[in-house]
Amino acid sequence: MKIAFIISSLGYGGASKMMAFVANSLAQLTSNEIYILVYENNNIIQTINNNINLILMEKIHTRKVIRRFQQLFSVYKHIKIIRPDVLISFLNFPNLYAIIIGNYLKIPVIISERGDPYQRKGTKDRFFDIIYNWADGAVFQTDMAKEYFNKKIQSKSVVIPNPVLHNRSNKTYNNSISNHEIIFIGRFELKQKRQDIMLYAFAEVLKHYPDARLKFYGTGKDEIRIKELAHTLSIYEKVYFMGYTSNINEVLLESEVYVLTSDYEGIPNTLIEAMALGMPVITTDCSPGGARLLVQNNKNGILVNKGDYKAIANGIVKVFSSPEFKLSISQNALSITDTYSEDIISSMWIKYINKIYKKNAN
Repeated sequence: MKIAFIISSLGYGGASKMMAFVANSLAQLTSNEIYILVYENNNIIQTINNNINLILMEKIHTRKVIRRFQQLFSVYKHIKIIRPDVLISFLNFPNLYAIIIGNYLKIPVIISERGDPYQRKGTKDRFFDIIYNWADGAVFQTDMAKEYFNKKIQSKSVVIPNPVLHNRSNKTYNNSISNHEIIFIGRFELKQKRQDIMLYAFAEVLKHYPDARLKFYGTGKDEIRIKELAHTLSIYEKVYFMGYTSNINEVLLESEVYVLTSDYEGIPNTLIEAMALGMPVITTDCSPGGARLLVQNNKNGILVNKGDYKAIANGIVKVFSSPEFKLSISQNALSITDTYSEDIISSMWIKYINKIYKKNAN
């Protein structure tokens, strides 16, 4: 087969990382001819297999509406030349382009929803929900995300979680670490990531452990607001703003506990990475169920209700104060590497792509 992927960017985001993983897996494990079309941002961060045909398109017009039509036409021209047997897209606008082009050229389309569909409340989102009916297949990360959509879409879709990417360094968490350091990794966006909840929780932790430290890794539009809140809570001198890092595994292993406070996520990749290292993790039960899929409360991590900063603080104190509990959840977390291994997730993608191709070839 010829298989073509459509995405706006191959940058730092989770969708970019997962598309690169799927495309690379197909290039390594099958004899298919693989293409990736990137139409918005040509700054390629992800590692792409040398056997993949990477096509980069220039962002032409500064006005968004005009640029969308130019992108659609540019992607169409390339797809018309390639004539793939299956077209795969990640995220809303790539999904839209794929469905329009695929239906016009009679090419089966598999779309992939990577975020939380329950946040889709605008007119544009309703439009996407309708357009998705014309896809030949759909991949969701959780059952809850799949259940958001109508029965027509559900009947031709599949749930495929994110994989645990191989720990190339083979390093794991040192359970003897007791530096009372908390690590938080994610862009500064209060609406989703809720760093305010993290700060309120940390203020509670400091009442029990005055030597505790909180490290934020990431950048984003709400960084100033978060710094202001840290000052308001009189905890700023204990909070460290570390900026962006590409060495996630290395910085995770420097801290004693990983915390995620999001209200919604797809499947949190940094949560997966922390658990795969054997770290004790504390996470909110964020929509649409990605954290709940990974974490069994008090068995391989701590799962708390969204917005409950006191429960997060209690979880952190429990990890700091009980070496036996910390050892138990960190050792159990390591089993995620078997449940969501690269081999298992790759196999699920290959099987589903073949299914959609054969169904539409008949």
